[in-house]
Amino acid sequence: MDRDLILYLNAIGISYKYYEYLLEIFQDLDKLLERKGRFDDLNLTSRMKSKLEKAYFDFNLDDYKESLWKVGAKFMTQADDCFPEHLRHIPDPPYLLYYKGQWKNIFNYSIGVVGARKCTNYGVWAVQEIAGGLSQMGIPIASGLALGIDKIAHQWALSHNNYTVAVLGTGIDKEYPASNRNVYRQMNNHEKAVILSEYPLGTSAARHTFPWRNRIISGIGLGLVIVEAKKHSGTLITAKYAAEQGKEVFAVPGNINSIYSKGTNELIKDGAKIVTGIEDILVELPQLRELTEEKKISIDFDGFSQGERRVYQALEEFPKHPDELCFQLDMGVQEVMLNLTKLEMKGYINQIGDKFTISFSK
Repeated sequence: MDRDLILYLNAIGISYKYYEYLLEIFQDLDKLLERKGRFDDLNLTSRMKSKLEKAYFDFNLDDYKESLWKVGAKFMTQADDCFPEHLRHIPDPPYLLYYKGQWKNIFNYSIGVVGARKCTNYGVWAVQEIAGGLSQMGIPIASGLALGIDKIAHQWALSHNNYTVAVLGTGIDKEYPASNRNVYRQMNNHEKAVILSEYPLGTSAARHTFPWRNRIISGIGLGLVIVEAKKHSGTLITAKYAAEQGKEVFAVPGNINSIYSKGTNELIKDGAKIVTGIEDILVELPQLRELTEEKKISIDFDGFSQGERRVYQALEEFPKHPDELCFQLDMGVQEVMLNLTKLEMKGYINQIGDKFTISFSK
């Protein structure tokens, strides 16, 4: 699979459904250019032929690569080892991705977090709870850099120095929407953030680009969390893609009177897993435990009291509320809170909302 040929086809706007056909015919860019703009014998629409003909005379791939360099972007194709592993196996996988940042294998463990653009206060609280919990455990967050839930998910990952990946519905050179420009720029300068797009430079926002990019948000990692969604919304398109890709779909339950919970409540009725905290995600996706086990700090239990050891070991399973610890360990609330305070002061645990979790850096 010739990288330059794939980049050329993408940059001039050839539809993905013709990629395999053209790659099989030409195999590399030189063979396509040898046609010198003559493509009448190909089984393509007149529109696609016109794009190939025009590109021969007007488009220069070296200039396009320079434009990529100027905006600080690179590209990867299915031919590259660094290409996101899970995206290789979804229906209609992208042949090429433009990216800013450093793609790492850890993103294969990411959880998509998406939801309504006009979210409620409850939605804000819920996404902060989930994104904060995932970030505290070092689990990457994928989203779409849209207004509302997406933006908050990215912000919480950045504020917790966690990995996060944004999949755009525009060219990677577009800071869209304008009101999210500051988050885009924060991600662009953060060592643990990656910005992705399959659209060529200069591609503006359009109604069809966002639903299509949603298959990448859902496909890039292990699962998808829907925080808030109307009954008919783009967020539910992402959930549909996730289900078709065989991903775990989670939904935050909401007030039955809220239009922003209609979609999530319907998803739950249709079989999505209810998520009220990250423990629900960890139970369904044991692969995440492999990631979190690798990131645990080394513990010398010789310096722990018996109570501290029991509380810490209980929190290794997943974050818990003090009341849960009281019940599980058969401890009084004062004893539990004392041990939690000691562990937190020593830097072995952190509080996220009303729950406590072990630290992954000290």
